[in-house]
Amino acid sequence: MGTVRSLSEKEINFKRRLGEDYVLLIRGHVVVASKLNIPEEFRHNIINVSKYPDIQELMIASDMLVTDYSSVMFVYANTNKPMYFYCYSLDEHGVCVVSNMN
Repeated sequence: MGTVRSLSEKEINFKRRLGEDYVLLIRGHVVVASKLNIPEEFRHNIINVSKYPDIQELMIASDMLVTDYSSVMFVYANTNKPMYFYCYSLDEHGVCVVSNMN
């Protein structure tokens, strides 16, 4: 979950490394959610839930959160489940503006 602007090669490699036992739920940013293109071969393990109406239900169903700088991290922190931060600015700026808050 969290804000996703595009499905990059990094996310596809992430799925390949997880294997068949995991499902990656992607909740995209409202601006690009309808443009998210998940390759056919991954659609059984990567699911676009951007139009799912209740993010709280998705949080309950999840085992962990992978997010960028989305404010969803503050609500998800209440679940006491692991959070991982995708800091896309790290390569460009050399810093990640958030850290694991658990």
